[in-house]
Amino acid sequence: MEYKIQFEDITNVQKEISNSMAIWNNSINKLLKTIKNFSDDSSLKGETMDSIKVYLCEVHGTLLVSMQNLIQDYAYSFLLYKDGYYIVLIVI
Repeated sequence: MEYKIQFEDITNVQKEISNSMAIWNNSINKLLKTIKNFSDDSSLKGETMDSIKVYLCEVHGTLLVSMQNLIQDYAYSFLLYKDGYYIVLIVI
């Protein structure tokens, strides 16, 4: 049985994914910074505003950090996938 693995194609996909992930992470970091700046604004006062700040940090902040973790996990999984094909190439 013979395998024809286009390792260069896998590497190109990894580069494209990496570029996209960098853009997504950059956007998420901007959103997290905006949430922090909003939460740190002392001119926004009152119980309602405090509740809004807590909600933004606890719900949206947590969701954004979870998305970053998901992106990182995907990148790691793809690296393992690529490494698996590389090992097949060495064996062949």
